[in-house]
Amino acid sequence: MWESSAGFALGFGLAPDHAQGQYQGLFGIGFGAGQALAPVILTGAVLSLGHPGWLLLGAFFGVLGAAGPPVAAWAERTRPATPVAEASVERRHGESPLLQAE
Repeated sequence: MWESSAGFALGFGLAPDHAQGQYQGLFGIGFGAGQALAPVILTGAVLSLGHPGWLLLGAFFGVLGAAGPPVAAWAERTRPATPVAEASVERRHGESPLLQAE
């Protein structure tokens, strides 16, 4: 559930209003590419290398998981400032801007 909610938050929350479709398209391509490459990587690297292959795969996932929060923080820091009208809307502490009623 965390991965799914994080994917939606990054895909929709960081995308500018005019580029929602482009961001979702790239997100979908990345997901599809991962599903297409997984059999090749698992068969070629993991199964042919045996135990070291599994350790490499685990390290790969560990590095990707550890890189996620800093990359998301960087993306949020470097995105353009929100317009004044949107910035003036008050939210409760911890409430997601994606869940605002319009």
